[in-house]
Amino acid sequence: MKNLRKALFTLSLTFVLSACGAGGNKLDWNKVKNTGTGISLESGKVAKCSLKFDSEAFASSKKKADEIAVNKGSVYTFNGETEKVFNMVESLREKVTVSRAKYYEAGADEYKEIYDSLYEEYLGFYAWYYTFLQHVRDSSPEIYNSFFGDMSEKEVADYIQNFLYTEDTKRLDTEIEAIQNEQEEKYTQFVKDFRNQTIRMGDSGWNKYLNESLDNFRQVISKGGEYAAYYGYDNYLDYVYENWYNRNYKYDFVEDYVALVDQYVIPAAQYYENNVNDSVIKKTSKKKLFESFTSGNIADETYFKGDLLDAYVKQMGSSMSGAYDHMKNDGYFIFSNDPNSLGTAYVASGMDEPLIFFSSGYQNVSTIVHEFGHYHAEYSNPNNGSFPFDIEETHSQGNEMLFARYLSEYYKDSPDLDVYQYIQDYSVYSMLSDSILPAAVAKVESYVFENLDKTNSEILSGVNTIMSKYRALYPDGYDMIYAYWAAPIVSAVGYYISYATSAVASATIYIEARQDFETAKSKYLKFVAYPEECNDINTIFNYAGIDSPLEESTLQKLTHSNLYSF
Repeated sequence: MKNLRKALFTLSLTFVLSACGAGGNKLDWNKVKNTGTGISLESGKVAKCSLKFDSEAFASSKKKADEIAVNKGSVYTFNGETEKVFNMVESLREKVTVSRAKYYEAGADEYKEIYDSLYEEYLGFYAWYYTFLQHVRDSSPEIYNSFFGDMSEKEVADYIQNFLYTEDTKRLDTEIEAIQNEQEEKYTQFVKDFRNQTIRMGDSGWNKYLNESLDNFRQVISKGGEYAAYYGYDNYLDYVYENWYNRNYKYDFVEDYVALVDQYVIPAAQYYENNVNDSVIKKTSKKKLFESFTSGNIADETYFKGDLLDAYVKQMGSSMSGAYDHMKNDGYFIFSNDPNSLGTAYVASGMDEPLIFFSSGYQNVSTIVHEFGHYHAEYSNPNNGSFPFDIEETHSQGNEMLFARYLSEYYKDSPDLDVYQYIQDYSVYSMLSDSILPAAVAKVESYVFENLDKTNSEILSGVNTIMSKYRALYPDGYDMIYAYWAAPIVSAVGYYISYATSAVASATIYIEARQDFETAKSKYLKFVAYPEECNDINTIFNYAGIDSPLEESTLQKLTHSNLYSF
């Protein structure tokens, strides 16, 4: 299946059986208040999810279903065995998703081993399923009609082709996944060493990390090239652009788009750098409030923000309130304050409903708002998985921008209103940065991809040329900004250009929210609820009445007079 590793499949013919029980451990911000150490909480569904899987029973059911199809046996028996297979597959993909989250939660080898084993089992299903579908197609009319229903011959052929998967692609998937997981671990350790000052820019540890990252990239592109060729693509980047991220543009789009970001977004960010008056956060108390908002956890009892988030979601209403209530009361969530957790926050969509995860250091209110934007869209819109990743990221970043604008309303009577107005402007600046840096990463990725015939030293020289233009924008953290590109180009090939386009779109959502919050809110909710499967980016933006970030006219709106309040 072409987009297997992106989404942990969705079968249109699936019989659903939830593997993990519900109940217990509901999320109440007031009940997880703490002294700033972070939240540690699993939802009832996660806590009660058994990670044990009966591989023998799974193999037996697959064999029986296949044999009945081949032998054109009883349709009644066939349906029973097929239902068993699909029930176990649904259970398996849930366990894969939860075991991965448990590994991220504690960084423990035991969970990684469980995840690796389950993921291997999961991939193995596809090597079987493709052949099974062919057997069903060639079986008796009763079995064919029972399985495929009223699908036309072409629809059946397309459905089977979509699940084209063999032992070779299974092997490549496993190998690519292992390299990318290794890269994530290397980056987590690199960040720890950099913050502890055991690695500094240009020293042996620094150079070792960058060289190993390039070696990993070469491996991923090589194995990915084999994978892409299997499906008729010239290269791995074109393959993932279309099949992982559902984009209707290829990686050669990056060069011209980065030029537009440089032309329009950088000046808007520089205006903030050059003109912002940060005297409001010079006072110790104000500075602590600002730092808590931007990096402290949402349930820190001194700077508690749970009530703020509750009020914002209520203000947004509609499908967002329903998704929020479900997440807190009945959904899958993990908050980890384990110092060994892998530093990240994400939403996984590999089962019948999403799982949301926050490790220690990623529990500030803005990050939660960002990830909840993903959760809301995934939970409320069954078409979400077909949308380009540029759209999915606008779901999250657009939510951030509406939330930032809401601060002035929520805190209008607060003695600290000046801090929250400052945070609004800072949020806009951060969003612009969230377009500039991913654009740079995407450009580096394209450059490295096109120059893999060169030595690591030659490639790093070219990377330095690309990145050096951003030194002035990130004067206090350029070293870390420079090194960052090495993580996503390996562990998330082709991923980051969507962050650039979505940040542009989200900044324009903020511009509209400054003028009329209710109109901007309505357009955003309409955008999230786009009613059909679609991979055309402009179509979805036009439907909601939001400016498309792919148009130069949209980037031209990103001026300081439209964005900032000072």
